[in-house]
Amino acid sequence: MEPVSVIHDTLWEEAIWTGVAYDSDHNMLPLLVPIYEYVEATEKLFELLVEDIGIEDPNERLRVSIIFGVDQSSPDVYRVLFCDNAENISGNFRARIFQCSKNSSDDLENFIAKFERTGKFAVLPAAITEEGSATTIKTHIVKTQLFVKDAWQIGTTDLDAYAIRKGDNPVIPSSETNAPVTELLKLLNEESWFKERTPSQTSS
Repeated sequence: MEPVSVIHDTLWEEAIWTGVAYDSDHNMLPLLVPIYEYVEATEKLFELLVEDIGIEDPNERLRVSIIFGVDQSSPDVYRVLFCDNAENISGNFRARIFQCSKNSSDDLENFIAKFERTGKFAVLPAAITEEGSATTIKTHIVKTQLFVKDAWQIGTTDLDAYAIRKGDNPVIPSSETNAPVTELLKLLNEESWFKERTPSQTSS
């Protein structure tokens, strides 16, 4: 039996993804903190996600990727991708993408470095309370896979292709004369292929 998508569109729409933070300063796993607008919907979203995949996602059904170099004109811009970790799912493949900009702190770099040392990280959601402050949600997920790559490395068969958008102008090193993303961008301009490869819902 084919697995179903772990990305539940309705709850993602209700929770509204508004940001991403990182924490690697404490004596615990490095934290990737997706921030949402509504507490109750966020609680339901992650409770259902844990019900689907477990607290430690042993089968790696949820894919988490960080994609750098998506915009030549804005080198600090990157994207965080949450998606199904296989295309052979029952129904439509689903993905959620949030575009971020690196701030002046080293939080992102420290998060990645600590993940590389520990081999694990936790996704710990947060949401905005009625008072306007962010509060973390008790439900979390521990992951052993994190995909970190530059946009130019992503080709047509890569699941991270869902983080590349039609019209993107990614950073491509001058030494890369045949960057995989070049063919991907060509195909994204072909309407039939673009429709076929576009998940049912995306966020940004």
